[in-house]
Amino acid sequence: MHFMLVAVGSIGDVFPYFGIGEVLRGRGHRVFIVASPYYEDQIRELGLEFMALGTSEQHQDLLSHPDAWHPRKGWILWLRMGGLDLMEELYDVVKQNYAEGETIVVGSWAAVGARVAQEKLGVPMATLHIEPDRFRSIYDTAFLPRHTLIRNSNPLWLKRFQFWYCDVIVDQALAPLSKFRRRLGLPAHRRFIRDWFHSPQLSLGLFPDWWAPPQADWPKQTVLTGYPLWDKSENDQLPSDVADFVSGEKPIVFTPGALNQHAGKFFEESAAVCCEKKLKAVFITMHPEQLPSSLPDSVRHWSYVPFRPLLRETALAVHHGGTGTTWQCLAAGVPQIVMPLMHLHEDTAQRLKRLGTGETILPGKFNGRTLAAAIDRITSSVEIRSNCEAVQNRVRGSDPHQTICDALEKLL
Repeated sequence: MHFMLVAVGSIGDVFPYFGIGEVLRGRGHRVFIVASPYYEDQIRELGLEFMALGTSEQHQDLLSHPDAWHPRKGWILWLRMGGLDLMEELYDVVKQNYAEGETIVVGSWAAVGARVAQEKLGVPMATLHIEPDRFRSIYDTAFLPRHTLIRNSNPLWLKRFQFWYCDVIVDQALAPLSKFRRRLGLPAHRRFIRDWFHSPQLSLGLFPDWWAPPQADWPKQTVLTGYPLWDKSENDQLPSDVADFVSGEKPIVFTPGALNQHAGKFFEESAAVCCEKKLKAVFITMHPEQLPSSLPDSVRHWSYVPFRPLLRETALAVHHGGTGTTWQCLAAGVPQIVMPLMHLHEDTAQRLKRLGTGETILPGKFNGRTLAAAIDRITSSVEIRSNCEAVQNRVRGSDPHQTICDALEKLL
């Protein structure tokens, strides 16, 4: 078969497609990854075929935008720059490379142009969702942006009304999609988030049911698979300088997202705590200009370290709640402190709290005092360590890549 995997977003959004692509290729299929040229070298190094979507400059403009991590404004920015701005280009890519009876398209909610191609051209397609908040439910409701006032504790009738009102707002933001569909002769549509963003053929939730149990009002074509962990490290070993540093006492790893360019306070407060408590720590960011001018002797910075081997030597991880980081920590049995930046990160933080594997510090309360107190509580808790080991065994006992690829192959 011929698979077109549309990988849009940051590293945490894109990496799962790399792992899925490798497994599909190993099964004898031809695999294209449609992505920003920013990822081209990595994709070709994996032996997968590459198709450009947008430019590296567009990708950087999105990730460096001051609203990219804003809890209220972030969603509309990602929808516009990650989805709508690339919609027509992606539609043309699918149309030009689609071979009937051979091609299957796979993409997230941001692959708007591919979803239109499915609707217009009959292209077989699966939507992949790495976070449960993409599955709307009035029953067990995922955490949504605070300004929507949609809370899991709200009565069902109120949540129905709130979702309807949000749909009205989102439909206005999706005006470019409506205009594009009209130009293609497709019928008018309303309430896109509720009825349209999931492929009617297959909607994959890349998480297990113990993380987010299926709800009665989820799309009937939903299949849960578990999170497809993937790390670009080839030999599963740490670079020698990192290995030397982490030997002996296990460090705390701090990362607000490898591509986050607005994390100066995060690193400033973290460095102060490490200095005061003489903690060994690893700071990870691709933008070192965010770091304090000098770091304590017990703290080292790297732009990138393969997480899988690093977390084996880690005592605790402090991060933003990104899906990839979270699942790498769960697989390694590492306790977590999450400073959630967007609503989807806060949903992740709440699920970690339910599992008893970590704590949350909201951005406005993230300072040396709250961070030091959370570190003390977690490092002294036998219960949290036990919960982490139990969840680690659950993650190790699954093979999401095979489940995902089995489901995709059945589409044709």
